[in-house]
Amino acid sequence: MSTPFFSIPHPSRLLLGLVAALLLLLGAAACTSQRGDRGFGNGPLSDGERSEVRRQIRRLAAAKTMRENPEDEVRYEEAKRALEGRGSTIQGILLEELAASSDWGVRYGIVNVLSSVGTQRMVEPLIHVLDDTEPQVAWMAMVVLQVVCDHRIPDPASTDERFPPFVGDESDLDLNERNWRNWHAMHGRQLRDAWQKWWDENQHRLRIE
Repeated sequence: MSTPFFSIPHPSRLLLGLVAALLLLLGAAACTSQRGDRGFGNGPLSDGERSEVRRQIRRLAAAKTMRENPEDEVRYEEAKRALEGRGSTIQGILLEELAASSDWGVRYGIVNVLSSVGTQRMVEPLIHVLDDTEPQVAWMAMVVLQVVCDHRIPDPASTDERFPPFVGDESDLDLNERNWRNWHAMHGRQLRDAWQKWWDENQHRLRIE
């Protein structure tokens, strides 16, 4: 029996199912003209709480090996839930670590956490990692941006061979991952630049609820 797609937790296997998962997770977090006030900074955290948040962030590194190691999967999920439970009060720390971490598992996990606790402040930092050295991090950031901004770059209907849309194939996930890596190697910087241009033109009229 084949393994159900959503039961495969490793980041490399989320290239297709992640869109649907995030649509459920971010249901109300679309870019609109209004938003709820969820906070934009670190919030009133004590030094001890900040240290604990950073410790949990470091545990997200288990994303790299959680498919092969069930203990790492547990470690990753526990850290992710602990961070999500703090809400947007930790957004500032998450964004600092996203920019500073050299561990792609940590960066991947941070983007995953931001998908449920982030506010509008996360958009530009997510754009910055669209050409991340690890394509799986870039994929996660792209999907979050697509969902919260209700926008697709490139346009799925585009026929521009210089910047073609990525077309996934759910029937072969390994091939899908290889194709994404190849696409990202060629077009990752274009993806980042195109999103940045769009955001520069639209950020003042769009808000994340």
